[in-house]
Amino acid sequence: MRSRVFGASAIALAALALVAAPAGAVVANTPGGHVSYLPLNEAAGAHNGAVVRSTVPSGKPPLLYHGGPVMHSQTSYAIFWAPAGYSFPTGYASAITSYLENVAADSGKPSNVYSVSAQYTDETGHASYSDAYGGSVSDSDGYPTGSGACPLYSGAGESFTACLTDERIEEEVLAEVAAKGWPNGLGSEYYVVLPPEVGSCFEEEEGGETEFFCFDTEEGFCAYHSITRSPTTIYANISYSPGDVEGCGVGEYPSGPSNGNVDDTLSSLSHEANESITDPTLEAWFDEKGFENGDECRNSSDDYGTPLGGLSGTLFNESIGAGHYYLQQEWSNDVNDCVQRVKLPSPAIADPGQLAVGQTTLFDAGGSAPGSGHIASYGWNFGDGDTGSGKTASHAFATTGEFTVTLTLEDDGGFTKATTRKVSVVNGHGLTVSTEGAGSGTVTGPGLSCPGTCSRIYPIGESVTLTATPAAGSAFAGWSGAGCSGTGSCEVTMSAERAVTATFTLLPPTAESPPAGGTAPAPTVARPVARSAKCRKGFKKAKRHGKTVCVKKKHRKHH
Repeated sequence: MRSRVFGASAIALAALALVAAPAGAVVANTPGGHVSYLPLNEAAGAHNGAVVRSTVPSGKPPLLYHGGPVMHSQTSYAIFWAPAGYSFPTGYASAITSYLENVAADSGKPSNVYSVSAQYTDETGHASYSDAYGGSVSDSDGYPTGSGACPLYSGAGESFTACLTDERIEEEVLAEVAAKGWPNGLGSEYYVVLPPEVGSCFEEEEGGETEFFCFDTEEGFCAYHSITRSPTTIYANISYSPGDVEGCGVGEYPSGPSNGNVDDTLSSLSHEANESITDPTLEAWFDEKGFENGDECRNSSDDYGTPLGGLSGTLFNESIGAGHYYLQQEWSNDVNDCVQRVKLPSPAIADPGQLAVGQTTLFDAGGSAPGSGHIASYGWNFGDGDTGSGKTASHAFATTGEFTVTLTLEDDGGFTKATTRKVSVVNGHGLTVSTEGAGSGTVTGPGLSCPGTCSRIYPIGESVTLTATPAAGSAFAGWSGAGCSGTGSCEVTMSAERAVTATFTLLPPTAESPPAGGTAPAPTVARPVARSAKCRKGFKKAKRHGKTVCVKKKHRKHH
């Protein structure tokens, strides 16, 4: 049976659960321990716009870590409990089995809502979408009457002819697990699936009194998850949600109506599955009010997010395995919102250029972008048998050829995304070009245009021609390095590593163009002189505007 939650790590939860549980709370304290439940939809009259359930849980994210474990893998089992006189609609049980198989088939993928839970961690690592399907059993054991039963009642959707206490459900789980030889522990979860006309309740301690808190009642639940402590076993109550579509269902049927409208139940199952992954013992991830990741997105402004397809009545927002489903979103601390799936990081490899054998090159992933979570690691595979790690990684290739370099990013949920780049490695030497001087210009050659691309690898012995072109206002003053000189083209023979420098100078200012920051020279004008003064050679006296001035003599043409 369950024991109460002990330990310093659970003080916050224990304090929360020992007070009177207000209507709409999602964690309840029972005589046997704690349960975390899925409340009914806020608007039971969603189809006609009437809000008839005003008691709505209101969480306070983000989720906080309280020291308990998360599930690092999950094997799912279904217990279909329907004794004589009770049955499931045709196709209902097989559709739930198919759903669990599809969830397992897509295990490890970032493409559905189960991936959101992988971001949460405990002291040994992060939770993971590592799911398997372990099997199912048709349980025909009779429902209890008297002791072990709760009083019969009517819910919002139907009247119940049987009522199971949480203690009785727990006993049945342990009995079936033992009979089938199935495992206990934190790596398995057991879904107890109940048919129509079967109610269920747990006893809630409130104000020193014990009250029944029941499925499909106005202040009750649609499903819940809990744990037995001896032995440790994770289980969930998956009651018949289609009996009250507006209170517990979704009203969208991508799986079709021929299976008892199973989609109404699958969203409840997904809710409890993801909460079990992130908070299996009710000691790990929940907010300061006790809300888990699924609770934060129940009765939110957008419980389901954007559909991927389908028509009204058959909309789906998840493609899992071979199935389409309409499932509630889950809370992500990474993006501080409810989401349907994680967004992967975007890897990018900067172009390393052409490489030479033995040349040490820095491979750079600095242009990569995170997804919904942060980038936890960078992994490099250079295509020649060597690997590396980090945002940048140095590597030298020992042989010539074309190699595929792969960069793999891993996010905080353990999901990865990779990209590749082809690099060519030649048996050659590197040519490096630089410019200097007060002027400016460009140097061009095969695969070079400097400034910009100022280095390149060339095959050994190849002749490379470089051309210098000055910018306006500049002049090319000449080459230096690699045996080049003068102002013509530079011919470089790549018999070794080479470096060439081009020097550019500024042109002097023209008469019409003043030097930078200066003023233009004054134009030449006739200067006035006294009558007795003489003009210098090549000039003569003349009258201009009543004054005697010296002007330049005109030379006569001789014929």
